[in-house]
Amino acid sequence: MIANRGAMVSMPAMCLRAGALPWWWTVMLVTRRCSASGQAVDTGCWAHARRTFFELFTANPSPVAKLALDTIHELYRLERKIKHRSADKKRQWRQRYANPRLDAFHQWLLLQQAQTAPNSRLRKALDYPLKRWSALLRYLDDSHVPIDNNRMENCLRPVAVGRKNGLFAESLRAGQRMAAILNLLETAKLNGHDPSIWLRDVLPAYPPGPTIASNNYYPTPKTASVNIRQLITLF
Repeated sequence: MIANRGAMVSMPAMCLRAGALPWWWTVMLVTRRCSASGQAVDTGCWAHARRTFFELFTANPSPVAKLALDTIHELYRLERKIKHRSADKKRQWRQRYANPRLDAFHQWLLLQQAQTAPNSRLRKALDYPLKRWSALLRYLDDSHVPIDNNRMENCLRPVAVGRKNGLFAESLRAGQRMAAILNLLETAKLNGHDPSIWLRDVLPAYPPGPTIASNNYYPTPKTASVNIRQLITLF
């Protein structure tokens, strides 16, 4: 899960502590963060929750969809206001201002759900956040968890544009390695590194071999206990 620049912004290091970095790294990178126990936990994306109401409102202006959009807009207004505050301050502001609003929003969603036909488009829009409510609230307790995963999705756009190139990876293992390498390059960008310079500095720094136990090569602002060979050869 992404945090602001200057903090850990990528998932693999946390996944490695839990002992896994699956080939669908793009999903875990966007939607998971490790708990204090080291286990990955799901975190929700409010941009996706908003999208269901936005599409409904665009197709057929609904007062219910409009109210939902306005409420989510208030959550984003708060995030813009606290964007440059410290991690502790962010959490305090989220707990003080966003948490009560979300409690009221949850009750309102439940009420609307009970009054809506099961197969209607509005019901589907209401069901989306309600089914993921615990994950959507997770950002309140962890100031390093953003309100949405838009930043990471923007990083994945080049991958999506060039995904046909993956057809030439020739094997699942090669595709997994390609995903890990792309992950490293995008993480380097997020942390303010030039990926080409980072690779030139890192690649000559270790001898051949499956792992280097004590060297830290991961492209984070602060030293992390993960090295790129461990990540790439994990598969």
